[in-house]
Amino acid sequence: NNHFGVTIADGATPFIVGDAFTITVSATASGLTFSVVDPDGNNLGNLTVATPYATEIGLTLTAGVTPWAVDDYWTVAIEAGSGHLIAALSTLFNGGQTLLGVLVNDCDASGAATQCVIYTEGEFNETDCTFAGADDADTWREQGLQRGIIFRTNLAAA
Repeated sequence: NNHFGVTIADGATPFIVGDAFTITVSATASGLTFSVVDPDGNNLGNLTVATPYATEIGLTLTAGVTPWAVDDYWTVAIEAGSGHLIAALSTLFNGGQTLLGVLVNDCDASGAATQCVIYTEGEFNETDCTFAGADDADTWREQGLQRGIIFRTNLAAA
């Protein structure tokens, strides 16, 4: 495609597989405008060529060789991820902001994907849990309860 290059980055909203954002070219008095529409049909505003765009989706549009025409459009679809888990961190927008389980033992996957075991429900002594970034048990308490993961402060060691 000679029209453009798109670099996708994390936006401000978690996506699900199949979500699609549409970018449409229209004419204005000052030239061409690139409007962005989210999966629910909401207009997120316009993006500017070569300027990072960060709303629900983060992307940068780069000019190509062939000029755009009014009513050109393209869709950026969210595809399935790798299926690999990462440490939950509340500030992420790539799926890592979702608590899926509690790691049974330390597991170093920094060099490559590694098989690890997780508990998908249960009660856990929050003082024995390690959380990513500045997160703590309070960060994950509500989401954990919805999945049957309960963080407590009064569990005695077994």
